[in-house]
Amino acid sequence: MTKLAGALMRFAVTIFFRIYFAIFGKPKLDKPLIEAVGLYSDSDFGELFSHIRSWDAPYSPVNRAIPKKARVVDLGSGDGLLANYLAISSGSRKVTGIEISGKRHRESKKGVKNANFIKADILKARLPAADVYILAHVLHHLPSRGDQLTILEKLSVKMKKGQKLIILEIDKKPFWKYIFSVLTDAITFPILFESKLFSLAFFYRSKKEWEKLLLNLEFRVEAKNMDCGMPFSHVLIIAKKK
Repeated sequence: MTKLAGALMRFAVTIFFRIYFAIFGKPKLDKPLIEAVGLYSDSDFGELFSHIRSWDAPYSPVNRAIPKKARVVDLGSGDGLLANYLAISSGSRKVTGIEISGKRHRESKKGVKNANFIKADILKARLPAADVYILAHVLHHLPSRGDQLTILEKLSVKMKKGQKLIILEIDKKPFWKYIFSVLTDAITFPILFESKLFSLAFFYRSKKEWEKLLLNLEFRVEAKNMDCGMPFSHVLIIAKKK
């Protein structure tokens, strides 16, 4: 049943976005991001889904927030699209992605020389040293709110003054975009990636809640809503260790 649901969901998403991009044009991506998306052309849906995420998620602002020469660790790196993009954008970066899913970990290995991928649980693994850590749409998928605090405390202890933590999350405003995000994480995400028909195992916080939590962990925080023209209530948080 779940395999059939997954196939139907991929078909529906494919048809919708092929029509959407045919009418409005494909996303305008910078050259490194186009190259990164092209790494996923081994399957029609893989490349299309990479285009969708590149169109919707604020990856370019994340790239601009990271120095051209830096050690970067992408925690919960999924299929590696963001990590590969950051590595392609600057050969002087050393980018490491850490992902718990064996399937998605395998999908991330695209031969980018300065990108390395590790299969591990970010809550349990010893994290590599880095100048910049990233949690891109990961925190709300952790098993509990307590686990969110665990990983942030772990990073706070490990990070040195001036080092960056970049977080992409879902804000609770505007409300209709928040509801669209909830429906996506409750239905689309579990069908496509977890072989489930439905799941409410995700834990959102508002932008103000993330800011307060990070301030208490001795970070300086800058948070920006990144939902303009997009259906999801994205927020980009750049936190610097005090």
